[in-house]
Amino acid sequence: MPEGQDIWSYLLASHDPKTGKKFTHEELVSEASLFIIGGTDGMITAATATLFYLLHDRQVLDQLTSELRQAFPPSGGPAEAVQNGLCPIRFASPELARIQLLSACIDEAMRLSPPVPSILPRTIGPGGMVIDGEFFPEGLDIGIPHYSLQRDPDYFQEPLAYKPRRWLMTDYESNKPEPRSRSKLIPGVGQAPSFTPFGAGRSSCIGKFMAYQEISYILARLMWHFDMKLDPQQAHIGEGTGTGQEGRERKNEFQLYCRFVSQQYGPVILFRKRKLEGL
Repeated sequence: MPEGQDIWSYLLASHDPKTGKKFTHEELVSEASLFIIGGTDGMITAATATLFYLLHDRQVLDQLTSELRQAFPPSGGPAEAVQNGLCPIRFASPELARIQLLSACIDEAMRLSPPVPSILPRTIGPGGMVIDGEFFPEGLDIGIPHYSLQRDPDYFQEPLAYKPRRWLMTDYESNKPEPRSRSKLIPGVGQAPSFTPFGAGRSSCIGKFMAYQEISYILARLMWHFDMKLDPQQAHIGEGTGTGQEGRERKNEFQLYCRFVSQQYGPVILFRKRKLEGL
């Protein structure tokens, strides 16, 4: 992209090659609204959900924190790093991308609590189509809720459990799922048809790679700088109720409220600046 230009520049300059018509003011407002929501909401939900599940699984949180801090030793010496906030983690760095457990924790959080839990509709083309023995006519909008698909036991063993290691190749090879599941679950390689937090195919989110980089960067720097735990007085915020309707009864599930994108509350976290050895 040329210097000084952004996505909005291309929208303003674009026109229909046949008619020469440009976007109307109303269409531009609609596109701007989509950019604002799409560029922030999904990333926020994914990062928040990852923190929720990590804080409910102390063993995984401690392991990931240890891996990050070992991979990125303080620059400028421990005392200077802590006092001046000299974190060596850089945005979209190859070193950060090599922390496989971080990606696994993010993927598993989005599997259980997808930023868009409902469907991304698709319109049936000419002639209609048959799905699972049932005919659907041309022009009908159909879809599968991401929330349901990503919890299907045909595709994921222990589908309601937060198990980030299912996405690691080492664990995958030593604990291979049943053949039907195995054909659908491809850890670390662009995921699989059953894992669709950003949609699938030609209409999938164009910003998903940027979102992954943002989420990884935010979480990595938080865990590098701070020790964290749930506020014991408000640890229930974000959890299920333990009783009631299906989905709301699971206490260790981060609760989402579908507004096409997700609305959520919590978790409430206490942060303490880390202490380095020798200080």
